[in-house]
Amino acid sequence: MGSYDVLFLSGVVSVVLSVVTAVDIARDRRRPAWAWGLAGLLAPLVAPVLVWLMPPNPRYYEDCPHCRMLMHKSASACPHCTRERSA
Repeated sequence: MGSYDVLFLSGVVSVVLSVVTAVDIARDRRRPAWAWGLAGLLAPLVAPVLVWLMPPNPRYYEDCPHCRMLMHKSASACPHCTRERSA
């Protein structure tokens, strides 16, 4: 295996890891995973960092009325302060 083969293989592996990382973080933050996977393919060093810096999608999260930390809209209790959601 020549040095160019090793360089090419390491480049392919780093791009694949970038795509997988961007998609995983995007799913966690409720962002479109397909779009961030494509961004990870086109900009492998930038996309995972950008999606990591983005806040969670506000369509799925809201502030806890007691501690003001983010909680999922469907949760009955806050995961941070463990108090029940007031109706």
